[in-house]
Amino acid sequence: GLSGAGLLRSRDKINLFEEKLFLGADFSSLVDMQSFVDYYLINEIAKDDDAFVSDCYMNLREDGKLVMGPVWNLGKSFGYSGVSTKGFIASRSPWFAELRKNSNFNSMIEKRFAELYANKEQLLKTMDDWATTVSLSVAGNDLVWNSIDAQSNEVTDVQSVYQEEISTMKQWLEKRLDWMKSQFE
Repeated sequence: GLSGAGLLRSRDKINLFEEKLFLGADFSSLVDMQSFVDYYLINEIAKDDDAFVSDCYMNLREDGKLVMGPVWNLGKSFGYSGVSTKGFIASRSPWFAELRKNSNFNSMIEKRFAELYANKEQLLKTMDDWATTVSLSVAGNDLVWNSIDAQSNEVTDVQSVYQEEISTMKQWLEKRLDWMKSQFE
């Protein structure tokens, strides 16, 4: 953790960024804007209920720029508890609500989202690949934690339920991406 001079330098940099942001002044020299764009999009795509309110982290780079991230936890995301695929969540954060008023930030979001959306099919395939890679670990994890609601602890039952969950998450994500695309057009 930070202490002493490093903590004061970070606090001062954050305060200066916040002051410029809310005054409508140029803050671009203070932040790595691409990290803010990526942080925004990752959390909006996942619609992480904790993002922008609690699980929110940033770093102060050696060159003095504020960098958003790392993205953290994502425990309440990707359709968690049947959450809707519609609606933005970043407006809960005063910073991101204000950033959305910035035309440069919005242009960067739209450009980056278009890049991500163009790779939607590859993203969904990658999810299948990763699910296959960890499927035996999922069964082992369930033996210890009983985290998957399968009819039995048999590996085939656990993997079947797990595969259904992956399918549900992919369907949710595809709808979320399509909804977001309709908002950015």
